[in-house]
Amino acid sequence: MIPLETLRAAPKVLLHDHLDGGLRPATVVELARDLRYTGLPTTDARELARWFHASAASGSLALYLRGFAHTIAVMQSPESIERTSAARTSRATASCTPSRATRRSSAPR
Repeated sequence: MIPLETLRAAPKVLLHDHLDGGLRPATVVELARDLRYTGLPTTDARELARWFHASAASGSLALYLRGFAHTIAVMQSPESIERTSAARTSRATASCTPSRATRRSSAPR
């Protein structure tokens, strides 16, 4: 059996990800502003992060899915798709460095 410390220290691989589920709250707020989308529950990125987390952790599929109405709404232009794709690719590339993978894997989940 592989020791837990070895597994935590090993680089992680992202096998599958959706752009709409991986947007940072600050990006959602910025895109909403740029696209004049007014449906967000708040325009404060920290409050929006709490809202997304509460919805996802609610145990309710309906509450979990309501967040996607907002992330999809702000991804309705070629520019917003390009921006979210570039940001996600940049974060994925940065997270592949050994020091970053170690820090991420040692964080509580």
